[in-house]
Amino acid sequence: MKIGILTRLPNYYTEKRLQEEAEKRGHEVTMLKSSACHIEIDSGNPKVIYKGEILGQLDAVIPRISLNNSSYASAILRQFETMGVYTPAKSLAIGRSHDILRTLQLLSKANVGIPKTIITHEPDQLDNLLERVGLPVVIKAASAARNNGAVLVENPKAANSVLKAFYMSDANLLIQEYVGKDTEVQDVRAIVVGSMVVASVKRGGSAQKFFAQPGKSEYGQVVKLTEEENRAAVKAAKAVGLSICAVDMMITPTKQYVLRLDASPGLENIELTTKRNVAAQVIEYIEKNAKQRNRKDKVDA
Repeated sequence: MKIGILTRLPNYYTEKRLQEEAEKRGHEVTMLKSSACHIEIDSGNPKVIYKGEILGQLDAVIPRISLNNSSYASAILRQFETMGVYTPAKSLAIGRSHDILRTLQLLSKANVGIPKTIITHEPDQLDNLLERVGLPVVIKAASAARNNGAVLVENPKAANSVLKAFYMSDANLLIQEYVGKDTEVQDVRAIVVGSMVVASVKRGGSAQKFFAQPGKSEYGQVVKLTEEENRAAVKAAKAVGLSICAVDMMITPTKQYVLRLDASPGLENIELTTKRNVAAQVIEYIEKNAKQRNRKDKVDA
C-alpha cells in the first residue's frame, strides 16, 4: 500500500515509528508535512499539491493532527477523504476530540462514566453550581485550544477568584467534580486500536488537573485493566467515532471516569514503558480496513 502520514512534526518519534513499521511490512510511506500541503478544489477532481507537485493517489493517510494546527490540517484531511483515501481517524471525529464540551456530551449520551460537569459562560449562580457538583472541583476553560491547564479549588472563595479570572478572558468555563480525591484512584492512559486496548499505563500526575496538557502527567508503570475498564475505554472511543486514540481515565475502586480522548497520541512513552509495539498494531489495523475505504460516520453529532 501507499500510505501518507499527515503531520506537523515529521521527525517526531511517533511519526518515525509508524513509518518504520509500515516499511517493514512492505508499504511505501510518504511523510506529509501539513503546512507544505495545498488544496486544489475543482469540480469532480479534488487534488492535494505537495511541494509543488500533485500528490499521487494514496491508499491510506494516517492523521497526526494536534490542537496547534488542527484547522488547516483537518482541511487537508477532509480533502483526502473527498478523494476517497482511507483514514483510520476521520476529520469529524478528530474535531470532536478537540472539543471538550462536545466530547463530554457524546460520552454522556453513550452512558460512559464521566465526572459530573457543568459548562457555563456567566457563573452568576456560583454557589448553586458548586453545590450541584460538590467541592472540591476542577475549573478550566472549556476550550482545549486554550491549552492552559486547570485549577483545583477546595472552597467557594477560591472558586470565585478563579472563575473571575477565567471570566475576564471571555471563556466558556468548565466546573468538574474532582474524582482524584480518592486515595486509591489511578490515573490511566489506554491506547485503543479498533475494538481493543493494546497498551495501558498508570501515570504519576493528575490528568484531570492537566488534561489540556497531557505532557504534564508522566507515565509511571504498566497497568493491567479489568474487562470492565477495557470496555469503558473502547466504548468511549466509539462514542466519539475514533478507531485509534488514547483514552485518559481516572479509575477508582468502584468506577472509572473518562476525562478526554486524544486522536493523535504520542507513542514514545507508552511503547518504552509497556514494551508493546503499538505502532505495528496501528499499521496492522490499517491493512485490515483500508480496502473498505471510509465508512459513513455514525456519530450523530
